[in-house]
Amino acid sequence: MRNGCVEAGLPASEFKILPTMFSVTFHTRDNNKAVKKSNHKNSVGINVGINETQRKILEIMLETPEVTAGQIAEDIGITKRRVESNISQLKALGVLERVGARKSGRWVVKQP
Repeated sequence: MRNGCVEAGLPASEFKILPTMFSVTFHTRDNNKAVKKSNHKNSVGINVGINETQRKILEIMLETPEVTAGQIAEDIGITKRRVESNISQLKALGVLERVGARKSGRWVVKQP
């Protein structure tokens, strides 16, 4: 991501890793071609290819690693099947990993 920003003539993105979260700062151009700083700070950060629902799922998993898909579905107001589908996509992206047994395991959100 950093190289892509520099190649586009923008300052490199900035990554900050903190004990319970990370943030990514991207610099963008406005319509006048001036560089404008845009800071997006979430407990999960901004990841290319991750939608808002997936970001919410990851935030919940960071707070409660042993959370179930059913509990997440109730928290964010979607079906358990949609949660499971999003979890599958996050695993495929390499952002999420399950550690331990199915019932007694926990979720690990991978940070950059």
